Amino acid sequence: QESHSPCAEPDTCQDQFVTAETVDNLAWLPLASIVTFAVAYSMGMGPLPWVLNAELFSKEAKAHSSSLCASFNWLCSFMVVKFSPSLETLIGASGSYLTFAALAACGTLLIVITVPETKGKTEEEIQQGFKDTSEDIESADIKRDNSSSKPLINDISVLR
Repeated sequence: QESHSPCAEPDTCQDQFVTAETVDNLAWLPLASIVTFAVAYSMGMGPLPWVLNAELFSKEAKAHSSSLCASFNWLCSFMVVKFSPSLETLIGASGSYLTFAALAACGTLLIVITVPETKGKTEEEIQQGFKDTSEDIESADIKRDNSSSKPLINDISVLR
């Protein structure tokens, strides 16, 4: 049987953990990783844009927002497919996968922080939640503007 070990002689090898037996024992790992990714993606990040379209936008905005969200979703998918080989050539396979994993983790964190829970709510309740949030933001902006509206020049004679 041919050895796949990176060492010429097993006794002189620097890395005792990477042997032909170890590589053969982990042959299932790439397939399991791909299946895990496919299942996790289909339950999470994959359908998320389509679910958000149905729940977060009003009836009047659904047509435009759905087309924008679908276009952005497919643009991101295209960019991943387009730049994966270049990124893998540039920083290696492990760096490429680590980069995409970090982006997915950041996206997950952003979703957890910013996307409101809509379970059990009607469309009107969801829209009211957005109106309340925008009113809070507007009132905070008004307070900030009023507190910082001091004149820069108190004496107009300076300008003459």
